[in-house]
Order: sequence, then C-alpha cells, then structure tokens
Amino acid sequence: MTTKATLCKYPASMLAAMFRGDVPAVVDETGAYFIDRDGSLFGYILNFLRSSRLMVPEGFAGLEQLSVEAEFFQIEPLTDEVNSLLKKKTTASTQHEKGGCTLEIMEICRGIAGERTGMATSQNVPRIYFEVITRIYGRRRVIMSLPPDICSVPGSLYGGGYMHDYGGGYMHDLDSFIEIEQLGSDVRLRLAEYLHGEGWQLARSDQSTCTSYKKLDDYTILERCFREGWFRSGH
Repeated sequence: MTTKATLCKYPASMLAAMFRGDVPAVVDETGAYFIDRDGSLFGYILNFLRSSRLMVPEGFAGLEQLSVEAEFFQIEPLTDEVNSLLKKKTTASTQHEKGGCTLEIMEICRGIAGERTGMATSQNVPRIYFEVITRIYGRRRVIMSLPPDICSVPGSLYGGGYMHDYGGGYMHDLDSFIEIEQLGSDVRLRLAEYLHGEGWQLARSDQSTCTSYKKLDDYTILERCFREGWFRSGH
C-alpha cells in the first residue's frame, strides 16, 4: 500500500497522470487500480518514488527489464539511474573481456501515434516519426574508428552531435568511455551493417515503447527505443 502523493511525486510521469485523472484507468469493484505491468519490479519503482533512490541488490539481473518499466511509467529520474547502472555494468564486463570490446547502441524514435480514445498501450504504432536519435556508448578508440559518414564525433574533423565523456575529459585516453548522440533515421541500421561486415557480433537486442501524455492537438506522442549490444573479440 502507498499514498496518492507518493504515486504523483513526479508530475510528468504516467503514474501521476493516471492518479490525477488525466488519462483513463482500470479500477475494480473495490476501487483498486489495475496496471498490467510486472508486479515483481514495481516494488523497486515504488521504493524509488518514496526515497528518490534506486535500491537494488548487488548483482541484480533485472536492470534491463527495470529500464523498460521506468520508461513505461515515464519516471525520468529513475530511467536515468537505471541506465547509469547499465552503463557501469557494461563497462565492468567489457574490462573483463580478454582481447575484446563492446558497443552499446540505443535508437530513440519519437512520433505521433494517432488520436487517443483511451489509455495508450505498448501496442500503439506511430503514424509518423518526427525525431530519431541514436546514442552510441563505448571506448573512445572504438567510436573514433567508426566511419565518419555514419558517426561524427564532436570535436573531430567532421564534428557534430552530442558527446558525454566518462573518462574525465582526457582526449588522449583512448580507452576511456564516451557516449555520442547522432540524428538521423538510418544511423542504427547503417551502423549495424558496418559492424556486421567488420566481424562484430550482435550479443543482444530488445525494444520498448513508452507514451508521453503531453497534449498535442488530440494526439498522443509515442517513444520507441531499440537497444543493441555488439561485441568483437581481438580488437
């Protein structure tokens, strides 16, 4: 059990919209709300709403699933914390790979789903995408070796895009980790073709869909995320 104030802690979240009455909700005869999501993970979400801290056990194996749930409920601070843990996990596993390296790729597609007649679900399909962003995370030396016509690193000859440096800003440290952001609807697919041709292996992939309840002329904005993890040995 919890309070309405806890569930509405983050006003921009889907939970807050639901309990404010901004979107339709399923309620049983006792007045209890029904949310068709993973109940085993909702406890972590509820604890975050109470304390603004993500508390998971060491070696927790459900981070990727929790990331999907956080995106569905549109709790941005929780999404940021989960993704930060995922990146640390990727960094740690990469450091233990002998003679290999990894790349994490996430494509975010934002689009208009169509007129909303009820609560949007993950089955909504956008009628048109108006923004496609691809984020690439890995070692600096690997990202800088990618074809510049696909991935342009800020500060390089080709410039452009956004970059976050996890290595303290030391440009000469080629083994530090960076994240770059690219615009364009074909970046992820072109990069996948290149990596496959260079002997990289697709280690995992998944996708998730979440909904924004901001009003836009009676339309619902949908965000679809595609994640891929690539590995190459002996690089």
